[in-house]
Amino acid sequence: MLYVIDDEMFDIWAGTLEGRQARHMNGLVGLELERIMDIANNYKVTTDELNRFAEQSERWWVICPRQNLEGECEGRGYHCRHIHGKPRD
Repeated sequence: MLYVIDDEMFDIWAGTLEGRQARHMNGLVGLELERIMDIANNYKVTTDELNRFAEQSERWWVICPRQNLEGECEGRGYHCRHIHGKPRD
């Protein structure tokens, strides 16, 4: 379902799975997909933002708590480990 909503976000997420350690990979994937679906449904995340996010060594699939209404980070900026996006109408 995520691929149907936002194939670009799905591709970035799938690329981050390689080499990850988890006791229960199915549980990890399920939780992350739920978060990402929420982001894809409620925020418009640009290609540039997805690419910036993918380059981070540590990524948290949650919307940045320090972003403004335009989806711009007012915290760590380029080095922020959260994802940023403008809320959908």
